[in-house]
Amino acid sequence: MDQNENNINLLDKLILIIKENKIKAYVVTTILALSIILSLLFIQYQNNKNNSIAEKFIEAGVHLSTNDKDNAKKIFEEIILSKNKFYSTLSLNTIIEKNLISSEEKILNYFSIVQSIIKSQDQKDLLTLKKALYLIRIKKTEDGQKLLKRLINEGSKFAFLAKEVIDK
Repeated sequence: MDQNENNINLLDKLILIIKENKIKAYVVTTILALSIILSLLFIQYQNNKNNSIAEKFIEAGVHLSTNDKDNAKKIFEEIILSKNKFYSTLSLNTIIEKNLISSEEKILNYFSIVQSIIKSQDQKDLLTLKKALYLIRIKKTEDGQKLLKRLINEGSKFAFLAKEVIDK
């Protein structure tokens, strides 16, 4: 019986506090509701944006498969500049693999953009490895080897690959 009385007293106290502080209760409830609604709207916006970029990536792939390299290149560049964590990396990889851009400076700038949005250390190391291989491919061997040595010294997961490249 004591516990039942305590529950009733607690409920009465809570109702009394709310009655005394109606304005504060309404403000807190309103702020909480608005926060939830805004969070849901932001999540929906992010999903729509991600879906749009995914569709653009597919569209660029279609352009590439039909030998429309100019349109594919424009779309891939747009995706990189959108700074999407997933599709920017894929776009940069495709640009390099298919030799869509001949400007070394532009590609190195895209590497910087993609590096700035990556959070995972493993992904950063992989991108550094790719950048080193690209630098070696464009005859900037010394710069590429510096990046490879850095991967080795930092004990990266890709250190064994970096050692193989340096040894060749």
